[in-house]
Amino acid sequence: MNYVENNWGLITSQKQSGNIGCSYNLNPELLVIPSSSFPSWSNTFLFDIKEKGVIIHNISLCFTMPSMSGLTGINGVYTTPCAFWINTIEIIIGGVCIDTLQHHSQYIRKQLFSNGDEDRKAYNSATSSLTGLTLDRYNENSSRLLLKAGQYILDLDTIFNQSIMHVFHEIPDIQLRIRMNPISHAYLQTNGIINNAIYPITSCQLLIKISRTNEELNNISTCLLKRHGMFHYLYHSTLYMPVYVPTGLKSISIPLSGISGNVAGLYFTVQTSSDLVFQSGYAYFNLTTSNNTIYKQINSYHIISNGSVSLTGGSPITDSISRFHLGKYYFDSTFLADTTETPNYVYFYSFSTDIKRSLQNGSCLGSHQFYGSEVLQINFLSALTESAQVNIYALVETALEIGSDSSVRKLYISN
Repeated sequence: MNYVENNWGLITSQKQSGNIGCSYNLNPELLVIPSSSFPSWSNTFLFDIKEKGVIIHNISLCFTMPSMSGLTGINGVYTTPCAFWINTIEIIIGGVCIDTLQHHSQYIRKQLFSNGDEDRKAYNSATSSLTGLTLDRYNENSSRLLLKAGQYILDLDTIFNQSIMHVFHEIPDIQLRIRMNPISHAYLQTNGIINNAIYPITSCQLLIKISRTNEELNNISTCLLKRHGMFHYLYHSTLYMPVYVPTGLKSISIPLSGISGNVAGLYFTVQTSSDLVFQSGYAYFNLTTSNNTIYKQINSYHIISNGSVSLTGGSPITDSISRFHLGKYYFDSTFLADTTETPNYVYFYSFSTDIKRSLQNGSCLGSHQFYGSEVLQINFLSALTESAQVNIYALVETALEIGSDSSVRKLYISN
């Protein structure tokens, strides 16, 4: 056993002597920031983070909601996970949008990359899980259903989780721009009749887990920034590419024209038109049924380079190999293998040697450079009897550059 002398002169095992990288006190706090504009359905509202002298570890949204009224029926009406209330979240630093978070992508990533199933269960409970909620999310009172008032917390996967950003005085202000879906995305209906549901958002707060730094450490960071001219924060931004698939096809080859850069991981889902509502060219989850997170099972998939070379080993990857074999290597969660409710047909392929670690701390641990000419081939179980949409997400190695003049640039890393 190795023994070391710690900061207090005590001789302890190396295991009990932590080194946080400096001798300055870091005071952990939870900041609660109200929205700078009022949140409401189908509208956009903002959060402004002007706090300085802090290290940001992660951020979450906390919705405070009243009881829902305007519902009639016997049973089967309950809230959806609050991730689906949101359409997109833009993270803006110094006036530059450095990432756009899709609601369905955030939901899936938390299911896949949770630290085991207990962590996943806690996340789902906070957001209003889709499973087992018909007993605890509404009160039955004769023919009226009133969804309970309460708070719903959505943890976000962002640059702050990965880079642990030190926001000192030279770092520009941070803003979150949140675009909400219509109120119809707030509840599911399996029975009963919904008449003019009333469910206003009481408030939305931003929860920020930070360590507050002292002035000496802030000054050191300022001097280092001036000496080097710029700082870089590594993270994986998400590129989203939706593709419409017409009825009657048994397979499809999709040129990945919307994806370029060093891709650490790629995942996709398939949803049929009965599970989606198409509005103004955008596809939303159809929350008038219970199928908003039911994805269609496929037979196999294959990713091919622009030179017609297989990127996945030469053979198509079947549904079982993807979910039950690759899934156990990529994730601690059993989300893909869970068949207790409805099988989760999410298909993920990693080009990173450790995709979970990559998304935990932004490390670049392997990727494949995409040029926008690669092809995703999908073989369905049978010819589609209705149209569908393939939602494709790519995790791209990215760097946020902060200059000594407070300039901001988003850089895609390339080989």
